Amino acid sequence: MRGLLITMPSVVDEVKKLINNYSSFNVVTELSDDVGSYDVIGIVGTDRFIIMNLHKLNSWEGPVLTVGFGLSFLNSVDIANLDKALSTIMSGNYDVEEILRLSVNVKGKKLPNAINEVAIFPARSAITLEYSLYVNNEYLWHDVADGLIISTPTGSTAYAMSAGGPLIHSRAQVFEIVPVNSTNLARVPVIVPSDSIIAIRDLISRSRLR
Repeated sequence: MRGLLITMPSVVDEVKKLINNYSSFNVVTELSDDVGSYDVIGIVGTDRFIIMNLHKLNSWEGPVLTVGFGLSFLNSVDIANLDKALSTIMSGNYDVEEILRLSVNVKGKKLPNAINEVAIFPARSAITLEYSLYVNNEYLWHDVADGLIISTPTGSTAYAMSAGGPLIHSRAQVFEIVPVNSTNLARVPVIVPSDSIIAIRDLISRSRLR
């Protein structure tokens, strides 16, 4: 089995020492385009570093081991347990948990699949936006709010939760839509099936949207 570990530069020496017994694993600090020859890819770093490299692995269909530092939402194992995790992988005694991602299309342009969420906000603070929400071409509402978040179960522990969204089990096949500070008290988070097509239309704001 061939493996690749993408690691933050600050811990590359530590990672190399931890995997000294696994000659079939390569360690790099930046992802190259050619990953097709590997059976498993690991990412070692903070949540931000992990998400950044998951975006780069958008077309990768193999298993990914996420390695973090202590308490983290995205790491499968702590860096202290990396050696044990690789031993388990080499023995084939592991399970792969599939996570939902959001396929994002903005004005006909396909963006990398989102691991956590899609967030729509005015570029300037203290300015609202107007939008219409459709799910599977069915009109749900028109709203004026500070913003809107569409989140995966993974992302439900992050931005969406801080905006009042519920925590979603990692294996639930759903997405959540969370209005942020709506002017209408009836606008509450909505859970939709993962195969839904969520469309945001009629976007208007006095500020550039981001």
